[in-house]
Amino acid sequence: MKKSILILLACSLLFSQELQIDVTSLQQYIKQHPQDIKNRLILASYYTKKLELQKAKKIIEEILKLDPKNKKAKELLHNIEILKNAQEYKKYFSAPNEYISSLYEKNDYKNLMNFFEYYTKLNGYENLNDDSIFKVARVYMWEGKYDKSLNVLKHAKNKKTIDYYEITAYDLYYLGDPKAEKYLKTLYNSTGNIEYAKKLLDFYLINRDIQNAKKLLLSLSHTTKNKKLIKEYQQKIAKIQKEYIDSLYQKYKDNPTFDNLKPLILAIYNTDKQKAYKLLQEYIKNNPADNKAKIFFAQILTWDGDTVKALKYLKEFQNNIKAKLLIGKILAWQGDYEKAIIYLSDVYDHGNPEEKYEALKMLGFIAMWKNENQKAKEIFQKLLKQNPNDEEVKEALMILNGNIKPVIAKYEKLLKKDPGNEQYILKLADLYYMDKNYQKAAYYYEKYLQLHPEKIEIYKTLGDIYLELKNYYKGFGDWEYYANYKNTKEAYLELAQRYYWNGFNKEALKVLDELLKRYPNFKKAAILKAKILKINPRFVDSSSAATIDEYFNNRAKKLLVYGDRAYFNNLYATAKDYYHEYLSLNPDDYDVREKYAYTLEKTGDYANAAGEFFLLMWAKKTPLIEYHYAYNLQKSGKIQEAKKIYEKLLSSLPKPLPPKLKAFIEDWKKAWEGMNFEKYAKFYDKKISNNTYWRLRKQNIFKNAGFISVGIYNPLLIKKEGDVYVVRFYQVYASQKRKDKGYKTLWIKCKNGVCKIIKEKWEAGEYTPYNPNNSLEKYIKENLNKIKKKQTPKLEVVPTINKTKENTTKETKKYTKNTEKIALAPGLKKRIKPQNEVLNISELKVVKLTPKTITINEYQQKALPWQIDIDYDYFSDNQNTTMHTLGAKFYKNNDFYSVFALFKWYHLKEKGTKNASLAGIGYKNDKFTADIFYDTSTKKSIGFDFHTKVNDFNLFINKHNMVYSRRTVCSTNHTKIKTEITKYTQLDALRGLWWSLAYEKVDDNNNVITPQIDYDFYGFKNKKFTGTFYFSGWYQFNSKTTTCYYSPKKTDSNIVGVKLNKNLNKNLKAHMQGGIGYSFWDKTYLYSLKGYVKTINYKTFFSKLGCEISNSSTSSVTTKGYQSIECIWELSKKW
Repeated sequence: MKKSILILLACSLLFSQELQIDVTSLQQYIKQHPQDIKNRLILASYYTKKLELQKAKKIIEEILKLDPKNKKAKELLHNIEILKNAQEYKKYFSAPNEYISSLYEKNDYKNLMNFFEYYTKLNGYENLNDDSIFKVARVYMWEGKYDKSLNVLKHAKNKKTIDYYEITAYDLYYLGDPKAEKYLKTLYNSTGNIEYAKKLLDFYLINRDIQNAKKLLLSLSHTTKNKKLIKEYQQKIAKIQKEYIDSLYQKYKDNPTFDNLKPLILAIYNTDKQKAYKLLQEYIKNNPADNKAKIFFAQILTWDGDTVKALKYLKEFQNNIKAKLLIGKILAWQGDYEKAIIYLSDVYDHGNPEEKYEALKMLGFIAMWKNENQKAKEIFQKLLKQNPNDEEVKEALMILNGNIKPVIAKYEKLLKKDPGNEQYILKLADLYYMDKNYQKAAYYYEKYLQLHPEKIEIYKTLGDIYLELKNYYKGFGDWEYYANYKNTKEAYLELAQRYYWNGFNKEALKVLDELLKRYPNFKKAAILKAKILKINPRFVDSSSAATIDEYFNNRAKKLLVYGDRAYFNNLYATAKDYYHEYLSLNPDDYDVREKYAYTLEKTGDYANAAGEFFLLMWAKKTPLIEYHYAYNLQKSGKIQEAKKIYEKLLSSLPKPLPPKLKAFIEDWKKAWEGMNFEKYAKFYDKKISNNTYWRLRKQNIFKNAGFISVGIYNPLLIKKEGDVYVVRFYQVYASQKRKDKGYKTLWIKCKNGVCKIIKEKWEAGEYTPYNPNNSLEKYIKENLNKIKKKQTPKLEVVPTINKTKENTTKETKKYTKNTEKIALAPGLKKRIKPQNEVLNISELKVVKLTPKTITINEYQQKALPWQIDIDYDYFSDNQNTTMHTLGAKFYKNNDFYSVFALFKWYHLKEKGTKNASLAGIGYKNDKFTADIFYDTSTKKSIGFDFHTKVNDFNLFINKHNMVYSRRTVCSTNHTKIKTEITKYTQLDALRGLWWSLAYEKVDDNNNVITPQIDYDFYGFKNKKFTGTFYFSGWYQFNSKTTTCYYSPKKTDSNIVGVKLNKNLNKNLKAHMQGGIGYSFWDKTYLYSLKGYVKTINYKTFFSKLGCEISNSSTSSVTTKGYQSIECIWELSKKW
């Protein structure tokens, strides 16, 4: 410090602009006083200032004879040495930056440093630009004068440059300063330059920071193809790690204390856990009284996720506060909150202040996880008063106050600044998981695992997330990996539980069988296996998945191929029929719906075409779709509606750039090509241009590009939002390092005449030239003119649409026969191939087509005149109830309707015996079915059935005797009127959703409401069978309870199970389904097993025989021990 002050005084004395003295008087005074040093220093300084260096040097020599240690004199002598070339340097004072640049280019570093020191001592730094500062600093760095280099950099005006960061990083690196890490990380993360990564790796290795070196090398291995480099650093890391561990081991060997063992364990743990465990266990064996070591061992077990073993190990330390704190945390992590609270409360009562704080914090988190939010808030508020800087506590309070989004935003922002920070990545994963944003949570957990594949516990959470998202392949994959890695019975049990909880009982049993072979006395596994084996699946009858699959593969696929074949050869009427039938099977295929809409338009069905284009706008609203919607409205007579849409479209269509934006884009392009970063950065908003990572990345590109060429084509103003203009153009970029082409979108904000880019986006793509003669703008204007002149809508103006086959199904091959573009405008029928020639082009070898338009009606089989349906139902339970029911319907079919007679007979045995029957007639057409009958049950009555279908909803209204649903002798005395609405939705080739809502009015004033649902939530198939996992729910509410028939206030049945379908041969198909569940209101576990065999591929005959065994029934109380069986045989014959 003293030296710095003396030098400062010397410099200020030497170069003060106010140094005015009487030289003659001073010289005489010195002669008269030969021992005076002070005045000699003043005179020497004066001569130095005037560059009279010989005179100055002579006086300094006199001073040093009087005082050989005089620091001021020595400093002046040093300055004289610097100023030897002063006369030569002085002529460059007027242009110091140019002179420094020329010396730098000539590699004349010695003169450069001398000139810089001389110039700055006389003139300071004010007139030196940043380029000169960086050149001088870099030279000092190369010369090993790192402190001087850093001192020069302090005078840089813009410190957010790649030169500043690079030179500073290297100076600090060679000085051994820890701050070098920050600069090197920023350089590498912003530029991706491997040289910075290598320097950062060297920094870590020098400082024996093995963990960070490994992380960086792992990240580098994913981004570089330089395997030699990776291998080189792997060897360096291994060598340093070995040396470090050897030194720790030797230290422990010389003095085997726990304090020497702990750092050794921590060093070994990440590379050889088993060795770390062994060393620690040996120490504990030799030092059984060292509780610190034992608790440390338990702590390591928790790091490895083995909390079960850690808890067992900690049991002997019930009176140790540190152990209690760890036990409490483990129990809390495991979800055993009540026990955790006991331990943590004890720590809070008896621990030291630090232990109390940690215990209370964990108690706060427990309250939070238990949704006791008010209690958690009170705890965290108390903690925040004790430690206002605890980020965990502050974030917890924000989450409890419903402000999790700002916490997420905080870490997103932090991660943007430091993209490689694994702590931020893990935090975001946890926060998104807490926010139930499972997709984002999975993304960040995956990202974290790339950095830390050894963090095996993460796979558990990730597996559960994928299972929650119904991505069973990934979910169970992660759990399998975790269980096999851990290779413990607890891990395999957790895997089996996941299979069981998600309905995969077969897989669960397989895991449990393997587990019990290894651990035959593992009680928990045996209990789970017994629970699964106890299940008899309950199946709900629904459409066969195998049949649906066959239907899709053999019908929908062919329909689409035929439709596309006709469509791409301009046979729109034929294509329309095929697409119509295809869409009845796949209503959400909007690519086909678009083509179907065009076929309606081309065949003149404008009203229906407008409807289809309107539906399309919900899924793919583009200006083209909206135009065709308006066009078809116009053609169908809705002129004013069409006009409004045309005018709206015209105002929103892309327009040429206004002059000011055109000039802005041109200047921006020139700055980019000129590779002048500061000029280029001025075109961007400060939020972008001041971002360090953006600046360093762009500077790195300019530094290494060699040249930059930017081509801009067809710039258009897409839209204007306030003072923000959205501009889009095609961009072709080329440099020495990279070439690309695609569409660039800029968001440009113009305020007070100043424009800045606030956002930019680039997408790769091929250029499609703008054709003004085939643009929406042209057609819209022409149509508006026609509307204005009240011209007839027969004159159609339709833009050319480029049709491709990209939207057809994967099974369809690309067509090369006809590459004509389809122009939806007059003159479409030029060069159309004959219809029979088109339809005989075989794309599917097994298909032979007839040259005619196939309509939907041709898929319907012609009705045979006579038909009989017979069904027999047998029901029995272990409550002494038996019922036989026989029914028949005899049909006379006509082309458009059928009439039929019906008959039903039953024999019931339940607290007595009852026989009765009903008979009636009915009518059926394609809109509804109705019948009326006379029932001879005890209470004789007239009954009826009515069924119709409206927009995929089925409506049933009927009046029946209660005996058919309740199966008691007493119930024959009552009738009910029932209204029911049902709907079935085919979700995909295998899955469906059926639901029902029914209301019954019984003649004893009982009102019954019954909702039901059957949902196939996951489908699967292989070569032998198809299947689905399903959920079935049945719920009933009675306003009146009676002993006459089953009528609880409320009852329910909730079943989860699996359905399997298999074709036994070409004429027989088998179906099995089973499930388990629970009745929440009856508090009973449920099961059911069902199966049937039915005929297929017979045109005039059908038979189906099946049975169901269950412990639940809609006609009897579901209690423990209850069981029923029901078998049904159906027959149908047409002739």
